[in-house]
Amino acid sequence: MTIHILIQCSKKKSLDFSPEMVWDSKTTLESWNNNWEKQQTKTKAEILYSGRSIKREFEFISQYAGVEGYIISAGAGLAKFSDKLPSYESTFSNRNGPHYSQWHQLPYGGLSKINTEEGDIVVSFAAPNYHRAIKADPAFNKMASKFV
Repeated sequence: MTIHILIQCSKKKSLDFSPEMVWDSKTTLESWNNNWEKQQTKTKAEILYSGRSIKREFEFISQYAGVEGYIISAGAGLAKFSDKLPSYESTFSNRNGPHYSQWHQLPYGGLSKINTEEGDIVVSFAAPNYHRAIKADPAFNKMASKFV
């Protein structure tokens, strides 16, 4: 049995972001994904996100066998701790990011990235906007029974 834990990303990053990695009113999903791919500097998610809360969550999750950690990100999609990401600025608030229904189309995809087996559970710790993104993901209905 694996426990898949989903945590919310952090606004605070360890690296500065380039201007094209700021989601603004002119940004589209297509332009975002294209700019994402063009970025030369990418850092492991567990190093990039530097907020105090997320650092504690990384440490806690990493202590246990049988636990997989993922980051619900308004810029990346569903990132594993080891995934390499460029620094960016995007959120589900104030139209400074994708619509939550587009979340699964971001560079690292959505819930379909989680490979669950019989007995696995999924636990999500996030703000309501991030939970809306999870619920709007096309894979949610197939995985809903695994959520705690």
